Amino acid sequence: MFDNVKVTEFVKRPGLGRIGRPISIRASFFEIASLTDSNIHHYDIIIKPQVSPTLNKPVFDSRHNTFAARQLPFGDTAIYNICLSEDAGFSAPLRPLRLFKVITRKVAVINMNELHKFLDGKCKSSPTILTGIMALNVLIRQKSFLTCKTVGFRQSIRPTPGKMMINVDVSATAFYESSDLVHMVAKILERNVNDLKGGIHDRDRLNLKKALKYLKIRVTHCDDEQHYIRKFNERQTADMTKFSCLPPHIGANKIKQGLDILDYRQNEYMKQFDLIVSEEMAVVSARILPAPTILFQPSSRTAVFVPEKGTWNLRDKKVATGATLGSWSCVVFGNFETQAVQYLSEN
Repeated sequence: MFDNVKVTEFVKRPGLGRIGRPISIRASFFEIASLTDSNIHHYDIIIKPQVSPTLNKPVFDSRHNTFAARQLPFGDTAIYNICLSEDAGFSAPLRPLRLFKVITRKVAVINMNELHKFLDGKCKSSPTILTGIMALNVLIRQKSFLTCKTVGFRQSIRPTPGKMMINVDVSATAFYESSDLVHMVAKILERNVNDLKGGIHDRDRLNLKKALKYLKIRVTHCDDEQHYIRKFNERQTADMTKFSCLPPHIGANKIKQGLDILDYRQNEYMKQFDLIVSEEMAVVSARILPAPTILFQPSSRTAVFVPEKGTWNLRDKKVATGATLGSWSCVVFGNFETQAVQYLSEN
């Protein structure tokens, strides 16, 4: 897959730093304690007509790439005609049977020994190594990671010196809340339900058309568990940031809970590929660097200052060297009082 990709070779690190106080920290990485050295077989799958990703059950990336721990029982190419009932969704009835043509073509054999040599620093990166890492990423994502309507877990495999690691982190997404259409329209337009009795403006109608474009609405109600795919507005962005920003100890506890949910040891796909994942967060050596000395203008109350815990206060301090703006401009977005803008420009 990466045969035509130019592999970038990064400059090797000349050494390790020594300045600062050494400490040990836990990172949201979990070591792959047992990484297969057996070959992985890479296949290209084409399904006609195209189907929903929910129907794709093998180690499949929902596009074309399929990976198997053992060679599949046919030659380089196989064509199958399969009758399936395509599920339109969790709450929707099954559709009538359809005929699908599945074309399977062998692409390559991934030599995992090459990946082991790369991790040990005995060879450079190559298309085979990149494909092997991609196969492992497809493998670990065969299990759903969304645990409720808003919170889930993001996972990806990363190469590190001597070993492969799985990075697990808390992720958040948004869903439309289940509601009757009238109250949803009022919420989108940020108006009271009673205000809708007088009708809506053409501008509001266009906004509604965009907001409701991809929603499944049954007569007068919005279906539950529909993923919100539109761009957040400023308020929604602030709410999501506040919701997903967690203190380190709470984030670490949630990641440990996520590891229980992901349950790598009982994952049937990972068992086929002989992958065993450690249940402990990786312990990484780190250093707390000394804070830099900040110089202010000599007339400041404290002209020389060393920050503590990464913060400092600018009260009663002046910058060492000031500057004069030769020209400046003010651009106003939104509705602001003319007097406020005038006051800003004059003062």
